[in-house]
Amino acid sequence: MLTVPYAWCGHTLLMRMTLVEASTILWAFQIAKMENFTSIIVESDSKLCIDAITLHPEDPY
Repeated sequence: MLTVPYAWCGHTLLMRMTLVEASTILWAFQIAKMENFTSIIVESDSKLCIDAITLHPEDPY
């Protein structure tokens, strides 16, 4: 049985989908920091957002 120890929800204005994805990922990072998580898993169907997180800053995405 899969259990989810934490769950959050929030409201956002209508935006472009990539901006929504990026805002949601940022929000998750903020919650993780606030909760003192030592690691998190980010899942997204937005390659642009995932590349922006995982690539080196000097690499263009």
